[in-house]
Amino acid sequence: MGSKSPPFPEFPGDLIRRCFIGSGFGEEAELAWVKRVIGASHIPTNGIALLAAAARVRKSGLFDASFYQDKAGISSGHVDPAVHYVLVGDALGVPPSPLFDPAYYGDRNADVVAAGANRLLHYVSYGHNERRHPLPPTTYRLGMRPLDKLKEM
Repeated sequence: MGSKSPPFPEFPGDLIRRCFIGSGFGEEAELAWVKRVIGASHIPTNGIALLAAAARVRKSGLFDASFYQDKAGISSGHVDPAVHYVLVGDALGVPPSPLFDPAYYGDRNADVVAAGANRLLHYVSYGHNERRHPLPPTTYRLGMRPLDKLKEM
């Protein structure tokens, strides 16, 4: 008269697996994610926290689902792009939009990387108020003209 264990919930295990399947990243992405989780990460470990983080990403004004899906190589309907970004994209440095470069932000803010924080959510929560920059200076535009590098000095 043994009892069966309840099936694992979709969050985060099965959903994480779905984020990798068909993403085009393969094992490298899974290893990057595992390394990030082991290393002191703030990746949500339950469904409620994951959905809350994805909602914050969507509301940030710095997340473009179509742009992100293209950069991440995920097909529409495969998985929620914001959930994918929280679980996989940030760890891999996939830009969530043309308005935020996680690789640049991480390179310029070692404290954020060391804390294992999601770079976009850190910027939205703290970095903007601390006057940290979401993009390299050469990508900012005044009107429609790129800034002249020589005038920045």
